[in-house]
Amino acid sequence: MSIRRATVDDADALTRMAMEFIAYTPHGALIDIRRDELRRTVVALLETKVVVCFVAELEGELVAMFVGAMIPIWFAPNLLMAMELAWWVDKRARGTTMSVRLLREYEQWARANGARFITMSSLELDSGPNVCSMLARLGYAPAETTHLKEA
Repeated sequence: MSIRRATVDDADALTRMAMEFIAYTPHGALIDIRRDELRRTVVALLETKVVVCFVAELEGELVAMFVGAMIPIWFAPNLLMAMELAWWVDKRARGTTMSVRLLREYEQWARANGARFITMSSLELDSGPNVCSMLARLGYAPAETTHLKEA
């Protein structure tokens, strides 16, 4: 099991995982995602300097991803905040140390790039309580809840 920074060569695997992540979320029932458009977005994100993507390999196959961004805080623009955008681990790799190892890579990247705060999200789904519990053990505290409504 290895973790590394994603490259454009990983775009197909990242697109596959992103499609699975989106289908898993409440957003998946509300949006029709086109794979080719999503792949273009993945490539564009990999080429920007404010977004980072880490991937985890298991037996030579990419089975997990972590996508984060670094942004100034809107009410304190001199402070940077690292924001988790997506965090996905294929079912066969869940229950391993992969999730925490991806999170630690993100935290290290955030600190190295000047983040004052690091944010994480958890979905209000079956795995939500487990994710919240894990994040609490790693020092994260609830700060905000997001609500979704179709316009």
